[in-house]
Amino acid sequence: ARGSAAAALSFLRSAVLRQDIGHSLDSLTVNGRSDVSLSLVLPVAQIKAYTLDCVARLRDVTVDVANRPKLQLSQLNGDVTITRDGISSDKLKGNLFGEPVTINLRPEAKQDRTVVKAEGGANAAYLSAAMPESFQKSLSGSTTWKLSGSIPNSHGTRSKSLSLTLTSDLSGLGIDLPVPLEKAAETRIPLSASINYSGDRGMLLQFRYGGIMDGVSLFKNENGSWRLERGDLVIGAGQPSLPATGGLMVSGSLPEFSLDAWKPYAVQSGSPSTQSLPAWLQGIDMKVNHFTGFEQGIDNLHMQLARDTSIWNLALTSDAVAGNITLPYVVDNAHPITADMQHVIWVHKPTNTENNPTPSTLTPGDVPPLQITVKQLRINDLNLDNVKAELEQQPQGVSLKSFSITNAAFSLSSSGSWVTQPDGMQQSTLDVQIKSSNIEKTLQAFGYAPGIDAKQGELQTSLTWPGSPFDSIPPILNGKLHIQLKDGRLLEVKPGAGRLFGLLSINALPRRLLLNFSDVFGKGFAFDSISADFLIQHGDAYTTNMLVSGPAAKIHMVGRIGLAKRDFDEALVVDSSVGASLPVLGAIAASSVGVGAVLYILTEIFKKPLAAAGEVRYHLTGTWDNPVLTRVEDTKRASNDKH
Repeated sequence: ARGSAAAALSFLRSAVLRQDIGHSLDSLTVNGRSDVSLSLVLPVAQIKAYTLDCVARLRDVTVDVANRPKLQLSQLNGDVTITRDGISSDKLKGNLFGEPVTINLRPEAKQDRTVVKAEGGANAAYLSAAMPESFQKSLSGSTTWKLSGSIPNSHGTRSKSLSLTLTSDLSGLGIDLPVPLEKAAETRIPLSASINYSGDRGMLLQFRYGGIMDGVSLFKNENGSWRLERGDLVIGAGQPSLPATGGLMVSGSLPEFSLDAWKPYAVQSGSPSTQSLPAWLQGIDMKVNHFTGFEQGIDNLHMQLARDTSIWNLALTSDAVAGNITLPYVVDNAHPITADMQHVIWVHKPTNTENNPTPSTLTPGDVPPLQITVKQLRINDLNLDNVKAELEQQPQGVSLKSFSITNAAFSLSSSGSWVTQPDGMQQSTLDVQIKSSNIEKTLQAFGYAPGIDAKQGELQTSLTWPGSPFDSIPPILNGKLHIQLKDGRLLEVKPGAGRLFGLLSINALPRRLLLNFSDVFGKGFAFDSISADFLIQHGDAYTTNMLVSGPAAKIHMVGRIGLAKRDFDEALVVDSSVGASLPVLGAIAASSVGVGAVLYILTEIFKKPLAAAGEVRYHLTGTWDNPVLTRVEDTKRASNDKH
């Protein structure tokens, strides 16, 4: 018979042949031509004792596997012999995975199976088409493979399971994926994958990718499609074992893992607030020698992720971060991510400095709704305890609904926002209030040298800046700030001894230049109060009314403090006569002349006559680490002294 290959396939599925042959062909569809030579003997009394001798010569036949469109075998040519013992062929040639393939079939009647051997190739374009879209540009080149195994000849009680194993060294195939899956085209990494199908028991898939990962998974057929029932994936050293519970368990160890590098391959549809972890994932137990993500690097990180009824529980253990995080299946403002952390050490590296103008990779949309508590928080020089924060998503970004720190030395409350404006630019705002009962410990907690010891203090500020909270903020900072301290001492801080709180620059002055109060400065310069208002513009803080009032002297300061450049340009008037007035400076401060008059103040204040004999004038310049205090002589008084 000469004709359609589909007609020949339909005959092999007929009732009389179905028990032995037809059942294994149910998932196949064919197109093309075939020449068939058939000899069939059907004993009427014992029809099941039939004999079959069939030879089919295939001519450019295409074979498709149901629900597997990427497994099409095309341009198949050669002779196929079919008997009750099975199917055999010395050499079938065709195309699979976009490359030539050779297939050899040999029946083993005693084992009730047909042995399969095949050799072929696979090119990157064909393989990529079968992958998720985010992975489709990750392959290049082509490679060769070998397939061996057996197909059962019958589906009765004598049936053996279908067993196929594919091997390849992947030579010639480049894999442009992050660690640990990356591979140069010339590199050889052995890959083996095997499937064992045993009817109702399902299909068992096992694979090994070099010494990088091993896996075992059990799939079940549901309405014609295969579904993962359970599996185990081991990365690094270790042997996988099929778990008792459903879903895929991932465990093992990695020398390094970059969350940012893998993020483009894990993006799911929907907004960040509705994304969830895959439904087929059961849990993760992974150790990473060096983890990078969220612009941080963490060594020796142990991650344990477990599925619960409606949430994921994530436990993190390392020297840099430790605690528990709860991730709802669907994250939104009503179901935020919650974190209860023992300690967090965060290294903040500004990303848009002069030497590194690259902006932060984080955007307001990357921040999900969060509720966080941290017992010990370390950010660079900051050393904070009992931190709580609540963030909510907004249409334009994220709002800091509340942020608080409470301990024995001070309390802090704050709120703010980080949004993307209509023009695409980012904007951040922050309002902060701090109340302290121990200024020295408060300064230490925020990473400053303990140059002030006071019993009471308060800071209020409202700040804005273009950009993100992770940028280099001081050069672009704007806002207002008020400081009030009571009952304390200015302690000497030697240059280079620690990070200085530049807004209260008076404590950075060397003892030998500060008023020559050697009799009292040995124990610190005592003050009754320190108060100041600052207007912050583009990283510079301007004041017209800073006043240090103490039993030994009063110090008035006006001018500029560079928050970005960390420098000074201020005028100081010191009145060592307690109770004396400074009408000129007082009038200027009271008039609220604003930033535009600062230069006038700096030049004119030194021209006025002294209001009292104990007044001394200084000009403060230099940097925070190396301040320069220059005494300014009054020319009139100097002339009178000569006479």
